[in-house]
Amino acid sequence: MSSKHMGALLTALLLTACQNPHNAVLPTDVTEFDQNTKDQLQKLTSDERTMVERYTTRHLGGAFGDPIPEGTTFAKAIEEQKIFEARQAKQTKQ
Repeated sequence: MSSKHMGALLTALLLTACQNPHNAVLPTDVTEFDQNTKDQLQKLTSDERTMVERYTTRHLGGAFGDPIPEGTTFAKAIEEQKIFEARQAKQTKQ
């Protein structure tokens, strides 16, 4: 494959990844949400948005907990919030 074709393929893959809101990266400080982040957040389902909002609230720029790790995607935040809530529910039952 020529470098011209490889570049076109990489560009196409990058554009495809950017269109999936689950691949959007959260800023490490929630006060720095830009319009693109907000737009991508709106593309998630209501339940997914709630999970991301709960995740960011827990981290709140490090004020009440650990800051959001660099490069955290919406998908990762949703996954981690589900795990956190499952652990909380398990502790409550005990």
